[in-house]
Amino acid sequence: MGYGYLQCPDEGVSSVTATPSTNLGERRQDGLNEYVYVYNKGNTQISKGIGVQMSASSQGSITITSVTGDICAGVVKNATLTTGTYGWLCVKGPCSVEIGDDVVGSRTAATGALLGMMTNGEFYPMVSGSAGTGTTWSAFGYVGVALETINTTASGQAWINTLMA
Repeated sequence: MGYGYLQCPDEGVSSVTATPSTNLGERRQDGLNEYVYVYNKGNTQISKGIGVQMSASSQGSITITSVTGDICAGVVKNATLTTGTYGWLCVKGPCSVEIGDDVVGSRTAATGALLGMMTNGEFYPMVSGSAGTGTTWSAFGYVGVALETINTTASGQAWINTLMA
């Protein structure tokens, strides 16, 4: 019994297609990672390591974040989701994330640092429970923990646990 998870997938979690191969919102477990099937409704491709928000206009659709207070719905882990494509979004588990830069300068995410999502979909280490001056953060706090030291504007491993997990 599958309990809502796709048990015998027709495609891997790295697959990106122009036509849907399963239902939006379908879930899949692959090792330690949990995935949800989504559609990139935005007008921008979404690269690996970038966090996304759910599109307000369509259930199961995502966009790169752009509004203060966005909730991180998941991270593109395995393959870039080009505009108008379907694919698998990592919502829980180990995942490479992109650490961003803000207007007050760079900050390296130390191993164990709590990570929040910036409005551009990149991640940033939370310092003393806040983002620091000048950084626009999700109002919903951290969505991950750095599993290694990750320099600013670089990618590194984190454990994520997002809205859709």
